[in-house]
Amino acid sequence: MIFSVSKRDLEAALKVASHTVSMGGSDISSHYLFRQTEAGSKTLEVLAYNGRVFASCPVVASFDEEGKSFTVEAKRVHYLLGAVPDDAVLKVSSTGVGEVTISTGRGKNIFASLDPDLFPYWDEVLANATKTAALPADRLHAALTHAKSFIYDQETKAPHLCVAEFRKGCLYSTDQMAVSIVKVAGMEESSIRIFGKDAGAIVAFLASFKEAEVEVWEEDRAMFLKRGDGAVFGEMKYASRFPDIAVDWSIEDDHWVDLPKAEIANAVKFLASGARWEDTLLKMIVASNGTVTLSMNAANGKPISLEVKALAQGTRDGDVATLPKDGFPISNAYVSNLLSNHSGETVRFGISKKGKGGWVRVKDERGNDTYLTTVAWLKTA
Repeated sequence: MIFSVSKRDLEAALKVASHTVSMGGSDISSHYLFRQTEAGSKTLEVLAYNGRVFASCPVVASFDEEGKSFTVEAKRVHYLLGAVPDDAVLKVSSTGVGEVTISTGRGKNIFASLDPDLFPYWDEVLANATKTAALPADRLHAALTHAKSFIYDQETKAPHLCVAEFRKGCLYSTDQMAVSIVKVAGMEESSIRIFGKDAGAIVAFLASFKEAEVEVWEEDRAMFLKRGDGAVFGEMKYASRFPDIAVDWSIEDDHWVDLPKAEIANAVKFLASGARWEDTLLKMIVASNGTVTLSMNAANGKPISLEVKALAQGTRDGDVATLPKDGFPISNAYVSNLLSNHSGETVRFGISKKGKGGWVRVKDERGNDTYLTTVAWLKTA
């Protein structure tokens, strides 16, 4: 196979494939594979697979000669691209016997190719997949960006919580301290299950075309996300299933308080700057006069606090538990995360007490999608 490709076009394709290649080791998972998309077609694509996630992307190239597929170690490709000008054109030639020559204006380099027959192609799996959704990529990107912040990361302890999973249009995730549920219109037929360690790569792929549409395809063994230009990002299905969670969207919070997002975010950041780095305990005191007091302990153990004026507040009708006068404890990191991801300028904190504990709920309506995040009060001695 002999073809010419510009540095810019090759880098554009590698932006997709690079998220699914291993940058260490020496087996085929550390290589990019280049092939014609079909017999007799002078269309090139690059593929990569690291054992969990995989991707393919078309490459704009000019063929001089058709030929067999070949591989090149990914790290070496990136080193080479970093050594040539942005307007460089690379001429690539594979002998088909384990050797690849890449020529540039700077000179000629020779790389080894592993046996392309060893590559774990997913063509058959993709051919048997069923399309379950099509929606703007930015909406799926936003939902996964939010959900991945609440995926448990202790696989040996609770593997069933190390995923985010769609059920009947809702994306669920939890790290045992918080539960995230994102209702995404258009995903009602999807049941994709995303492993927490793969979520960042999938979000990065969706970020590459947020203004366009993404198609979701599913097969028993894997899921696929398709971009309009033919690029595909896939993930093998993680074995452990997310647990069933019953959600009643009509449930009201016992108490609620509306706060200006920017002001409360700055207050939390201010308090955290003076606290011990390992201390995440933030106390919230919601007074009936419309004042919310936030407090943490400074590094020397002394309390520091700030007041934020509520924009509005209320209590549900009926028999509800009174909030503690000395406040309730919550993780400052979770509050900061909720605020940074919230789409509005005003954030409603729904607060409920149960026994000695309780929780805070934040709902965020984003067009047709609904984000509902519940954070438990921290347990204190």
